[in-house]
Amino acid sequence: MKRLWYTVLTDIQLQWRNGFYAVMGITLFFWVLLRTQAGNWDLNWLMGVFVIGNILITSFYFIAGLVLLERDEGTLTAQAVTPLRPWEYLFSKGISLFILAFVENLVIVVLYAGFDFNWLVLILGLLLSFLLYLFCGLIMITRYASINGFLMPSVLAIGIITIPVIAYVVHWNHWLLYLHPMQAILMVLNGAFIGQNPSMWIYGFSYSILTVIGLSWLAYQVTRDKLYV
Repeated sequence: MKRLWYTVLTDIQLQWRNGFYAVMGITLFFWVLLRTQAGNWDLNWLMGVFVIGNILITSFYFIAGLVLLERDEGTLTAQAVTPLRPWEYLFSKGISLFILAFVENLVIVVLYAGFDFNWLVLILGLLLSFLLYLFCGLIMITRYASINGFLMPSVLAIGIITIPVIAYVVHWNHWLLYLHPMQAILMVLNGAFIGQNPSMWIYGFSYSILTVIGLSWLAYQVTRDKLYV
């Protein structure tokens, strides 16, 4: 356990040195600026969209950046011969980045929705969306040696991952969307602000959790087989 927490602290320091927290500050400034132009509009129906869109950076792209950074610095090669296990590597990255994502998105939510939301559901929705993006980003980045090679395919991947979000914004609904894992997470996050009926709660949480469990297994496999070599 001490090894894990030491690794978490090391990851936080690495993120600080490489400007991850600066990116968070710039992002928050953008959201504050946007809020000044939003007037008194009721944006609760869009809060789930805001969270899913914003957490993309601090999960999917940040984990990809960290892996490439550690690969270039030779850190991954060194870690492969240390007692640090693949699951500890995953946990460390997840914990350190979730702290960043949680603080950033909580500020945005309070800024736009005040304190009138279900805190527990929001935290769970944040965690589920974060983990889905994190594991997808980690699985995908192992196929690329540079950020330039990763960027264009990542845009296509994000387009596919966020299909339900786009459909929700344009008010298009179809039963096929409910086969998409992001639809389940969107239902959970929306429920924190506008509520949901019981069947949507069951669907949202069960499908999201099953998806994250499946992705976590795949992420562990690629960490063990492709990063720890």
